[in-house]
Amino acid sequence: MQMLTRGLFILVLGLSYASCISATPWTVSSPKGLGGSKVIKGFRAPFGIYVDQDGNLYVPDLDEGRVIRFDKELKFTGWLGMKKESKEPSGWHQRGTPLRGLGRGEMQQPHAVVIDGKGNLYVSDYDRQDRIHKYDASGAYLTDVFKGGLGPVSVFIDKMGNFYVCDFNLHRVTKFNAAGEFMGWLGAAEKQHFDGFKKEGVSMASTNLGGFSKPHMVHVDSAGYIYVVEMGNNRIQRFAPDGRFMGWIGINSEGVLVSGWAMKGQSAASKKPGGFDEPTSITMDEKENIFVAEVGNHRIQKFSKKGEFLGWMGGGDARQASDGWSKDGLSLAGDEIGQFRNPYDVKAVKGFLYVADGYNRRVQIILYD
Repeated sequence: MQMLTRGLFILVLGLSYASCISATPWTVSSPKGLGGSKVIKGFRAPFGIYVDQDGNLYVPDLDEGRVIRFDKELKFTGWLGMKKESKEPSGWHQRGTPLRGLGRGEMQQPHAVVIDGKGNLYVSDYDRQDRIHKYDASGAYLTDVFKGGLGPVSVFIDKMGNFYVCDFNLHRVTKFNAAGEFMGWLGAAEKQHFDGFKKEGVSMASTNLGGFSKPHMVHVDSAGYIYVVEMGNNRIQRFAPDGRFMGWIGINSEGVLVSGWAMKGQSAASKKPGGFDEPTSITMDEKENIFVAEVGNHRIQKFSKKGEFLGWMGGGDARQASDGWSKDGLSLAGDEIGQFRNPYDVKAVKGFLYVADGYNRRVQIILYD
């Protein structure tokens, strides 16, 4: 099995799914020959990932209708969702079977998780449902929030407590303040200027700068600048705190990698390094380097805060894992350590990349350079 060099140390949360969910489906093992790697079996469709300030790991499983939690030692500590045996939506369940559905407290397709400053946990539930589940710090189900949307796929809470929702099917990013008051939305609206947060009008898909097509994730940096990943337009856009368009990165319609945050031009899908094919996730590390997960190119890409391309990680042309951050070559889907197959989410935490390696049915935890 191919091992990564340049000091990349990888922990692998592997996936195995039995036809019947057992009482303790997650087991930890250390496969021989993998240099101390760990494997946790039990996922089915890990499409999101979150790490809290204490190092607890949260993985929403899209197909199972629940969110699974592990402590910093990767020990299973419970799952959230509706428990089939008792119809109970509250608390961190240690046993039982999740019940998927559209009823109160039920999860249909949990896609992403975020935790606010008070310890409340929010789970965005896709499948064209206009809801986000809210739980308190103990795991008690409180309510469903975010009405009027159509497919919330992810949520981000900035340092001021502002709440941003990527509404995938309405092609917009909606903002609420810490008190839950509606502050407006970003995106294209017919016969309206694109810049800034709007409180009226109907959003629409658009290839124009400032507009969106299938926005999948939003991130806000320490200065309040807003970054939006678009699956439909294959680009990352940046906005000022007041919503003014501040540039985009990716490959342009002529097949050229843009230099820094471009203020004009059209984006295009591309397999070239620095370009995107269905990007889904964005995160920043402590230095505010940018990391983007792509399901179409099966890789993680790294950029500076200035929008400079710094390299990619994943399965390479020789069907081996890339040797650190590569700046050339093409990425390919793979099942080995350091390779990805439709990575849907990535988080950078204290020098580690946590990658929800969706179609490999695992989470990889990578120490990066």
